[in-house]
Amino acid sequence: MVYIINSEYSSIKSMSLASEIVSVFDNLKLGIISQTINSTRIKNPIFYKDDLIGIELTLNWLLQRHNHKHGIVAVGVSFGSCLAAELIMRRPEISEYILISPPIRYYDFRVLARLGISGTMIIAKDDKFAVLSNIYKVYNSTKINLMCKLKIIMVRNTDHLFSGKYSTLNRIITDIYKKHTISNEYRDSIKL
Repeated sequence: MVYIINSEYSSIKSMSLASEIVSVFDNLKLGIISQTINSTRIKNPIFYKDDLIGIELTLNWLLQRHNHKHGIVAVGVSFGSCLAAELIMRRPEISEYILISPPIRYYDFRVLARLGISGTMIIAKDDKFAVLSNIYKVYNSTKINLMCKLKIIMVRNTDHLFSGKYSTLNRIITDIYKKHTISNEYRDSIKL
């Protein structure tokens, strides 16, 4: 089961990106539930308790409705990645995660490197919310922790919403779930 969390702000309309991601998982014949959190707190886009309670209630419903005990894949899109990260840290039912366009500038995702949960972070190289210095901090955290299962993928020549690169994003997600590996063709390693 895949739980997709999207968050929209007034200046960032990521609904088309979230719709594209839903269609990729649908093509993979995976069960999907998608939720969009609308927020106007751009100055401090870190989650608020009401948003976190909302996604936890949705996860509880998902677990009860489908009798899942584990095996939930959390997918965070844009600022929804912050909420997904909080959910990943709190809920052991989540077995894997993908964070697409996480706003590394506003949230410290290094904590995910300390978890033993498989995860992938897909970042656009020209994303204004993912400053390169912060990406290096997350990357270095993955190298320090031997138990880390977080992969970082950078996609060149695109922005926060992956404009013009939906096909590349689709191939990356498909690779993750069909082959359980990432093709070197799509992966940029960060050179320090």
